[in-house]
Amino acid sequence: MIATKWKEIIDSDLKKSKEYDVWERFKVFFPTFNKLGFFDHLLDWNQENIEQFHRVLRYMALDSAGLGIAVSAMAMANLCGNILKFSNRTNELNDLVSGRTIYSFAVSEKGWMGRLKNIQSTVKRNGNKVILSGKKGYATTARSADKFIVVLRDDENRNFCAFLLDFDIVGFKILPYDMNFAKEATHAELELNNIEIDPSCELDFNYRNHAKILRTLEIFSLHSILLGFCERILSDQDIFVSSNVVSEKEKLISCFNELDEVMRTKIAAVGNLGMETLTVSDMSIGKELINQLIASPVIMEKFPDLKLFQMLSGS
Repeated sequence: MIATKWKEIIDSDLKKSKEYDVWERFKVFFPTFNKLGFFDHLLDWNQENIEQFHRVLRYMALDSAGLGIAVSAMAMANLCGNILKFSNRTNELNDLVSGRTIYSFAVSEKGWMGRLKNIQSTVKRNGNKVILSGKKGYATTARSADKFIVVLRDDENRNFCAFLLDFDIVGFKILPYDMNFAKEATHAELELNNIEIDPSCELDFNYRNHAKILRTLEIFSLHSILLGFCERILSDQDIFVSSNVVSEKEKLISCFNELDEVMRTKIAAVGNLGMETLTVSDMSIGKELINQLIASPVIMEKFPDLKLFQMLSGS
């Protein structure tokens, strides 16, 4: 159910979250997503729910603290939520949607360059024992998470498997690191030191078969956050004072309006026809806008969170 006064709810609860340390804000705000109908599309995929999901992402990016919270929530929905859905883990999915359980997702590793074949963390099987070992360089929302979905290499079965882990398993370490932008996202590194788990922790999910579409969906949704963040920049009256920056603003508005129109059309299509309508080209539809933003030293200096979007620049 989408709240009629969802913007007021966001404003109020973001304000409350700012009373806490930056690393605690996501956890404080997380139950609010249930009131917003943010995760509803995971249970009922339709145009209205997909549009609300992206509306919330965009609106939250207008706020300095909301940006990092939106980034983490986006990853939880697009990655963790869909993996739980594809794996038929109904109870766990309901816990996410209702705001009871925070999930983290980890696949990337240092030096993996976005390629599954470079993953070094592994799973070994010995009878009823499953042993996980390795390191993950980037786990979404890891400082706040209750449970973790971790992808590892399975050499025996020539596959990449996903496991659902509790945060307090012996041998499992969360190593926080400090990003210089969107700190509310609370990402961290993970260490899996020969963790012994029950086979039931393995999800019925072949990550290789879904990796491309999940990555495309994630980057596509990031464009909604970019639009909200750009709105915040464009509303800053002080930054557009010199004549050369005024001309930059005109170019930015043009690029912004173009991306806005494209996103509205594509979000409706995804809601009606599913995520499969997205293509690799949809990962770079904001390239011109982000390149305009990062080309301005004045804007980059005042809005360091722009580093979050540099992956969209194509450079």
